[in-house]
Amino acid sequence: MIELLVVMVIMSLVTSLLAVGLSATTRNFERLNTRSLINNHSNLSLVWLRESIFDAVQYHPESPVFSGTSNSLSFISASAPDAANGQATHLIWSLKKQGDSTFLSYASAFSTEINFTKMNSNSYFEYYSNQKWGAAFVPTAAALPDAIRLIENERVVMFAHLRKPGLAVVPAEMAAFGAYEFGQSDDTF
Repeated sequence: MIELLVVMVIMSLVTSLLAVGLSATTRNFERLNTRSLINNHSNLSLVWLRESIFDAVQYHPESPVFSGTSNSLSFISASAPDAANGQATHLIWSLKKQGDSTFLSYASAFSTEINFTKMNSNSYFEYYSNQKWGAAFVPTAAALPDAIRLIENERVVMFAHLRKPGLAVVPAEMAAFGAYEFGQSDDTF
């Protein structure tokens, strides 16, 4: 009888220890999942930025459609995060200062400005063109940079090259058939 009582006491102690350990483990996993979600959120916006740059297009062969400074870039891409797959869309990525925080922000023809990722205040864009990196790329003729990188604390956090050539492709037949009037409408690409 005493053996049964001892076994029951030991079992109740083990059960209470397991219950406390299980609840502590569950709380730890919830904290880890929250941290992971925050990391994935910031990485997702950098992936969207890289993909939109990768699919940047020079929409018009004569007029520049790309403009880039150290804190923003504006261009047309076939991979906008909020557009239908493959639809060329004008978009703007920028580093916006709000109070004492800086955010990687996004805007397009389909959305208002959205703040995605909190960045360090000394973050900036750089553009690779003519075999050198520069703080701005604002062409006067139709052209795109060869590559773009986002730097935070002197560390490259995003690098993207362009898939398509920097100059717009003009069909060879155009010379035979005369000048082509490029549309200026924003709703057709």
